[in-house]
Amino acid sequence: MEQPDRAGSQKIVLVCTMAIGLVWIYMGIVPKLIFPETGEMEMITGSGMFAGFESPILKVIGVAEILFGLVVIFVRKRVVHIFSIAALICLALGAWLGKPEVYTQPFSPFVITVPMVALSIVVIRNFE
Repeated sequence: MEQPDRAGSQKIVLVCTMAIGLVWIYMGIVPKLIFPETGEMEMITGSGMFAGFESPILKVIGVAEILFGLVVIFVRKRVVHIFSIAALICLALGAWLGKPEVYTQPFSPFVITVPMVALSIVVIRNFE
């Protein structure tokens, strides 16, 4: 069996890492900070966990996602991708609890979570 190309493997890690980080940053900026009325506010309100504090909590989550996206890009550690997988699963479950019908929409949490988890697994398996 042929040995994997180290340089090629690290290029894969870089591309996957950049994609994951950019999606985290996008998800923090666009649906949470700029356009929360497109469903994010409704999901957080539907959870019932932050009664009266939905807007500030959504902003905190948005900023946290942006910061985490930067961590993914600049902190090259396996643990970051393990945390990313755990966070994605938690957010997907939160969406399910807050507004389960969101899973019937074209860009549901499932459509975002599965590829991001897969990319993190690729990174973890190819990390040096």
